Amino acid sequence: MLGIDVGTQSAKCVVLDVQGELGGVGQMGYPVQMPRPQWAEQDPETWWHAAVHAVKTAIRKAKIAGDRVRAIGVTGQMHGAVLIGDQMQALRPAITWMDRRSANLCEIVQARLSPDVIQQVAGNRLSPGFAGASLAWLREVEPDVIEQTRAVIQPKDYLVMRLTGQLSSEPSDASATWLYDIGQQQWSETLAAACRVPMDKLPPLYASGEVVGTLHKEAARALKLREGIPVIAGVADQAALLLGAGVVESGRGSITVGTGGQITIVTNRPRIDSGLRLNTFCHALPGRWYTMGAILNGGNTLRWWREICGEPAYDKLLEQAAQVPAGS
Repeated sequence: MLGIDVGTQSAKCVVLDVQGELGGVGQMGYPVQMPRPQWAEQDPETWWHAAVHAVKTAIRKAKIAGDRVRAIGVTGQMHGAVLIGDQMQALRPAITWMDRRSANLCEIVQARLSPDVIQQVAGNRLSPGFAGASLAWLREVEPDVIEQTRAVIQPKDYLVMRLTGQLSSEPSDASATWLYDIGQQQWSETLAAACRVPMDKLPPLYASGEVVGTLHKEAARALKLREGIPVIAGVADQAALLLGAGVVESGRGSITVGTGGQITIVTNRPRIDSGLRLNTFCHALPGRWYTMGAILNGGNTLRWWREICGEPAYDKLLEQAAQVPAGS
């Protein structure tokens, strides 16, 4: 089985056997483009190119033939907006979760709804980088792109589209767009209207573990795999991390430092922070949600510091940092 992740800084692939034992790992990095201050974009084509490289590398390291792969699961960075046209192509660079261009619009959009509706339906404050906020910005600045859009999907959904030719999303990513009713588990016409997003631009929803389609001929040729392998809808990276770490029961939690940083607690119903200071999203498993406090700058600050220092090895930086007394 293959697990493919479209992260913020790289695409990764793991090969697992049916017992869950790791067979091989592949990875390829790509940049975040910042054409203007506060903007953060990526070309979805670079995700696909890196994913193809990662898959081939992982299979080679696992020392298996490509025709032994029986299923593909995907995960990826959250909140982004990938606008897909009628020819199933990205119409513009994807706006990622790190983007802040929509900051001045978030309060304007939220003012179109009552605080009770925001709390009960969205369960989250609208933040820059959320798909709903990015789409509100595009509606004002690039309305022609919105008109040409067939569907707005998430980064991992783009990978599913390239693998299967099908448009899709699922609850763990959809609930982090600010376009989804986290209690009713469906796209919200109320939230979409507030963001000026037509409902017909939102993709079909599947359960996270549901098969969306099978690997089509073109993708199979690129990956050197057999055609017809089932591909599931997948799961947002934070929910995937919780699932992989076994954090699935109510009351369990985790602390993570990736590109950003998160503290997360699992619940068996949406537990909304009354001040909307925390986020509440859908878990990978049905009947589970999680409440999360997050910062945008975690591991990416370490990467910045590495570049400033000219030290290529993270291990060396961490070794030096470990020698600094606590509280300095």
